[in-house]
Amino acid sequence: VRRLGKDRRLALASYISLPGGTDVANVLRVALCPEENPDCDHCPAPANRPCDAVAGMADRELFGRLLGEGERSELFDSQSAVVARYYGAHRVKFFYLNAGGEISRVEIPAWVADDNALLALTHALVFDQCRRGHGYPVALAEAHEQAVVTGADRESFWRLVESKLAGERLPDCRSLKSQRKRTRWL
Repeated sequence: VRRLGKDRRLALASYISLPGGTDVANVLRVALCPEENPDCDHCPAPANRPCDAVAGMADRELFGRLLGEGERSELFDSQSAVVARYYGAHRVKFFYLNAGGEISRVEIPAWVADDNALLALTHALVFDQCRRGHGYPVALAEAHEQAVVTGADRESFWRLVESKLAGERLPDCRSLKSQRKRTRWL
């Protein structure tokens, strides 16, 4: 994908509706802690902690108080161990967006985030899609409608999996219940 973006401007993003993350709120909790080395498990003042003002708060709640419609937060680096270990140049950065109907999380590769023009384009395109879709991106709503897996499609998929497993002499990893549901009895 990144190679395609060298020849043309390519904005790539993922959209998370109703995100439950607490990355930013947790950083804020640490910043509010008066202790030199914050350790919530051994807090000297557990009854009256400044960090409790944001304890249990999801990032979307925090940004719901800060962002106006169409505005986005600053960029943040994903702290996911999977991202750190496997993504390399595609490491994930994210921002929160007031999409009109909700606060969403928009994740982008670092090479998009590091290009101010692509970042601005991504922000504008995602918000425009949300505005057109009354708070949810039209492109995603359309994709969800098209992504219907029929019973015949599902059956063809499982036949392909079974034949590949048998060809490699690998065991069928499905439960007996699952196998019986798809086996016809005479």
